Amino acid sequence: MKEFTPVNEYITAAIGAASGLTDPERALLLADAVDAVADHDGLSREAAAELLDRAAATGDARLVGDVEQVAVYVHGQAVVAISRAELRELAG
Repeated sequence: MKEFTPVNEYITAAIGAASGLTDPERALLLADAVDAVADHDGLSREAAAELLDRAAATGDARLVGDVEQVAVYVHGQAVVAISRAELRELAG
């Protein structure tokens, strides 16, 4: 994962069951998703965050996980995936 650099806003709309992530874990995971989309699509972090926010509002961006790992999916494609243990360690 990349070094955590906060942006002003993250995905603001979400549906579904609780992920069980702490706020720092969720922030780190979503920041990495923003970076992944920005890198893949050649966007600024702000534009990537807006794209993810719009996708979440329509149900096309989701946090998906089980007891071992968690991922962010956009339009059915995994944008970022990480083990919960590694995410917990990185989030401190």
